[in-house]
Amino acid sequence: MEYTFAGWLHVRDYGEAMDVLMLDTGHRDYYNGDPLAKRLQDELDLPCTASVRYYITKSSMTLEQAQEAYIRQYYRYGDVDAKYIDRYSEITGYLWTDEELNVGGHDLLSELRTYGGKYLILVVEVGDTQ
Repeated sequence: MEYTFAGWLHVRDYGEAMDVLMLDTGHRDYYNGDPLAKRLQDELDLPCTASVRYYITKSSMTLEQAQEAYIRQYYRYGDVDAKYIDRYSEITGYLWTDEELNVGGHDLLSELRTYGGKYLILVVEVGDTQ
């Protein structure tokens, strides 16, 4: 099964969590959306093995346009691990947020953080679930 996630990348606060990689589906300067790791965690049947490719562009475009332009394309293959968990204490309240997105041992979240303000098209082809 193939999943496509597209939107503007931004690193910003989300609730009480700070510096979260967000995928904003609206306009470049209008922030609405969810944490990228949370989107994958919620939509993929994890754990799974997948092939991942992504395109980074300066403007919003379709997957077909990005493929034709071949602006930037990376391939990753392997086990997918996406996690977004807020940690709380009954006594002190919010503590921290765990945010991860790993594919085949590569820290995809760290790679994508460097493209803040750019448009992302992320294609995940899921193989067998584990």
